[in-house]
Amino acid sequence: MNFFKSYIRRNSFNRHPKAKLLALGGLLFSLGVVTSVATTYAWYTINVLASLPNLNVKITNDTSFDLTIDLLNKTRRINHDDKDHIDEDGNFTGYTLADMDYDPDIGLNDVSGMFASEWMDNADPLTTMPRFRRSYGPTPSSPEASSEATQGYLQTTLLLNASKDCDIYLSTDTGIISADTEETASKKGKELAKLQKVTNTIRLSFYSDDGYYIAYQQDPGVMRNTYYGGPLDMNGDGYYDYVDGKEVFYGEYENSDAINYKHNDEDTAPYEEALRDTFHANHAPGVDYVDAYDREHPNDDIGVNKEDSVNIYELIYDENEPLRPLQSVCSIKAGVEKRLVFSLYCEGWDLDMTDAIESASFNINLGFIALLK
Repeated sequence: MNFFKSYIRRNSFNRHPKAKLLALGGLLFSLGVVTSVATTYAWYTINVLASLPNLNVKITNDTSFDLTIDLLNKTRRINHDDKDHIDEDGNFTGYTLADMDYDPDIGLNDVSGMFASEWMDNADPLTTMPRFRRSYGPTPSSPEASSEATQGYLQTTLLLNASKDCDIYLSTDTGIISADTEETASKKGKELAKLQKVTNTIRLSFYSDDGYYIAYQQDPGVMRNTYYGGPLDMNGDGYYDYVDGKEVFYGEYENSDAINYKHNDEDTAPYEEALRDTFHANHAPGVDYVDAYDREHPNDDIGVNKEDSVNIYELIYDENEPLRPLQSVCSIKAGVEKRLVFSLYCEGWDLDMTDAIESASFNINLGFIALLK
């Protein structure tokens, strides 16, 4: 199965330096989330903190241009001028997490963007909601054991309208920041540097009739791809999972016959507990193990699907760098409503999604900017 074989992507381009900035930070919201692990073998459960600011529309000084953003949840459409979202001075007060159907009792769980072609093949940009896969259970059964996640991620539909043709980018307000400090790390019994890597696991996705874009934020200078496949230690026993004497190769890939196996005759001990995580374990004695698999540079013959994502920097318009190649989130035609589905989730196949970030906390800011075509 080819990942995103129906993928739609507009070509990147250089924006002319005289492009008019119409609505800096047209949309801005902030989320605070904290991770907590319920079991030692799963990926991680994330709960959004309460009483934080959410969606806030900024007013542009350009009176000749109007950009409005309404929200469509499971029960109704909430207009930007809804009386319940306007204060006594006529200012928009923002959409809440409840408006976005977020259930704080469930929180956000690690999920994955794998098997996206299953919903992309027959997707309708006017009705389709992107779908994600939930984490594998502690007892492996087959490499295809992953099932669709019905909860554990934040997803909302934004309805954008503009009075002029424009392209929508992320603004420089956008970013993911660790909220941990030396003090909080000490209370959690964790290393601060490791807790801060939680920001690497966050994914923002945007879906409209212009395409589907997944954005990530990595540590400065880090160039790392995420692949949806490989052996895992899901029960935390220090050995890669195996069934009937053969290691399980989890994930989304095309050719299982290309996976090389060898029999392990050594009496290997479990992986050192202090260093143990889902991605790092030893081969159990007496099993056929996956031989010489490089998770960051997998064998092309296996056809492990790679996350089709871009660094969030590629979606951000910075007026100080007007000639930098960019990718717009979507485009809007004057008077034609644009449906944009925004999803926030933690990618379970990201190599930093391990016990090291248990209890990590982070904040997310997301801003949109509209540029005249």
